[in-house]
Amino acid sequence: AWQRRADQALSGLGVPASIVAVRSATGEVLAVSNHGTKGENRAMEAEYPAGMAFSIISAEALLNTGISQNTKTTCPESVNVGGRTFTNPGKTARGESTLQMNFAHSCATTLASLSGRLNANALIAEAGKFGLGKNWAMSVPAFSGTVPTPKNDAEKAALMLGEGVKVNPLAMALVAG
Repeated sequence: AWQRRADQALSGLGVPASIVAVRSATGEVLAVSNHGTKGENRAMEAEYPAGMAFSIISAEALLNTGISQNTKTTCPESVNVGGRTFTNPGKTARGESTLQMNFAHSCATTLASLSGRLNANALIAEAGKFGLGKNWAMSVPAFSGTVPTPKNDAEKAALMLGEGVKVNPLAMALVAG
């Protein structure tokens, strides 16, 4: 039933797409569907940029430092970290709010500005707790993702926003689960 629903969800699309459904309590893969991928199993083997989807991991790493979801944070239009300017494309400054609200609004500058509260190893370790870059020991080919090691503060802030991170639908389904 799960597989049939996954296939139906993609059936009407005019573009290639992939979807993975997992049981959050166990990580059990319930369905994998690829549509218009010419036989490629992009759901499990592709390597896509994570982008702001990685912010789930960044926020969890921040919460593990003692910051709470109610911690007051700002969401400026731009912020400079380590000599690099980060912006919120297509968005205006939100002013002061909570980490929870700025996370919900995908505020890149909030995460970039908070990157100084984490060391690079803590962020990479957090990604590993979510399974990224780990050996999943699956019986079929699967890419578990990669997370680069940042060399400086600017790269660490960029990593908080998922820059350089590679994932696929399976990896992100497991992160969400």
